[in-house]
Amino acid sequence: MNDELFKLLLSLLAGALLGIEREYKYKYAGIRTIALISVGSTLFTIMSLHMGGSSGTDRIASNILTGIGFIGAGVIFKNDLSLNGLTTAATIWVASSMGMAIGYGDFVLGFTTLGIALFALLGLKYIQSALNGFHQIRVYKLSFHAEQLNSGQLETMFSEYRIVYKKLKEYRNAGYASCVYELSGHSRDLDRLNDHMMENKRLDSFTY
Repeated sequence: MNDELFKLLLSLLAGALLGIEREYKYKYAGIRTIALISVGSTLFTIMSLHMGGSSGTDRIASNILTGIGFIGAGVIFKNDLSLNGLTTAATIWVASSMGMAIGYGDFVLGFTTLGIALFALLGLKYIQSALNGFHQIRVYKLSFHAEQLNSGQLETMFSEYRIVYKKLKEYRNAGYASCVYELSGHSRDLDRLNDHMMENKRLDSFTY
């Protein structure tokens, strides 16, 4: 089998294996996307070895990173309260570097990177879950009638549940108010706070 075709097939396999985790979690960049990014990076690296010579290889490689940056930015979404897609963008970045390593012919480095990436995506989530249990940061948006409740009373309530708070925004309109807070503490205390706010008739709504 042609050596370069072998590299492309290996890159397809490595990218598909890395993409399975993203596909399982129903992310925008799944098996096909990650596999194509890996294969594309491998082909660009192969072509850079043919076309670039000793002087142009690094230039083509740097342009691969620029292109991957645009793709990664396309899967990051920000709304008022959260930022999503960073892990998927990082996976795309790693898939590209993995494909480049395979294209250069360093199969051990490429598949070692695959193993490390899968460990980070699958293994470290348990450590992350344990840490989140001890300390979480959530951004809440709370809406209420200004005559029935105020931010000072909200902050007293947070303190009663041992929650550290930071006010980010406050809105007022025709007697109604909305506050955005960054709350941090043990997940158990945050959940207890949620239960209390669900029963608080002076609080119209809250989201996080």
